Amino acid sequence: MKYLSIVSFIIASYFCRIAYGYTQEAGMIFLTIEPDARSYGMGGVGAAILGGPQTNFYNPAAIGGIRHFSFEGSRFDFEYLNLGFTNLSAGYNFGEYGTGALNFTRIGLGSSISVDEFGNATKSFSYEELVSGSYSIELSPNFYVGTSVKYMHSDRRAVFSKTEVANALAFDFGILVNNIFPYVSYVNYGKQDSNSFNHQAEGFSIGAALLNLGADVRYKDSEQRDPLPRLLRIGMAWRPLVTEMFQTTLAADYEKSLVKFKSPFFKEFFDPEFFISKYGLEVNFFYVWTFRLGYRQDYGDQDHYLTSGFGFGPHWINFNIASDRGGGETRYSVIFNYPLDLK
Repeated sequence: MKYLSIVSFIIASYFCRIAYGYTQEAGMIFLTIEPDARSYGMGGVGAAILGGPQTNFYNPAAIGGIRHFSFEGSRFDFEYLNLGFTNLSAGYNFGEYGTGALNFTRIGLGSSISVDEFGNATKSFSYEELVSGSYSIELSPNFYVGTSVKYMHSDRRAVFSKTEVANALAFDFGILVNNIFPYVSYVNYGKQDSNSFNHQAEGFSIGAALLNLGADVRYKDSEQRDPLPRLLRIGMAWRPLVTEMFQTTLAADYEKSLVKFKSPFFKEFFDPEFFISKYGLEVNFFYVWTFRLGYRQDYGDQDHYLTSGFGFGPHWINFNIASDRGGGETRYSVIFNYPLDLK
């Protein structure tokens, strides 16, 4: 399997090169929207946290956290933009053959009335869709490598007077190392069966992913070519306390845009103009009640704000809700896991 890592790195390096040399804004921005309430409640972190099928959004290697079968569904609305967001993900662990996941995402603009040059009123709407498949394999104990293939369709005819339709193909590549320095966590399962707990989530974990790597998007009837929102995401997580009563997780993600580089040199790589930092805290009581808090700093001098979230449910099913500082974006998600002994 070492050859898979080498090939993935070569392919990722090749696609990264096409990120240079552009000055226009990226298209298909919906690919940067966190789909699930758990992550959003923690500020949007997820690159270093093993989890269910929805984690392919942050790092395709992270779906290695699925023990058998897992399903996730999310829904929320951007009320001020009249946009609705729906995400469905499912994953299955094939044992020594790795873990696979499928994802469907749709973001749609509500119905609108437009008037053409002749004064005729028409009712229309626009939408963007994503269908993706992800695969993760554990190359060695606690070391995961993953990749995703994405197909996107965008129809923006409700926004522009002429036909604006585009299709695109993109790839993700990621790695995740779990259970680093487990002794830095206080672990005490008491008299309970340790198989019922997240015993693989001890110490530190680190993850990194290259996301949305692909050729530029050209809309029909448009000469402009828009780059995809190519990203480098790096994350770290630490679980300082894991007991039969509660578990805590601290995490941080750093997200760097790979669009707008003027040269292939690293002198602009650390420019904060296109750099996002995200921080999250999760506390789970009795493995049923979960409280989350997050903080995120968007690009440059843009907004900094808090997020919060709440979850309820045992191992096999979880209901989650999250919102930002003003409650303007309230997100809901449900995660179903089978059987009970999930990582």
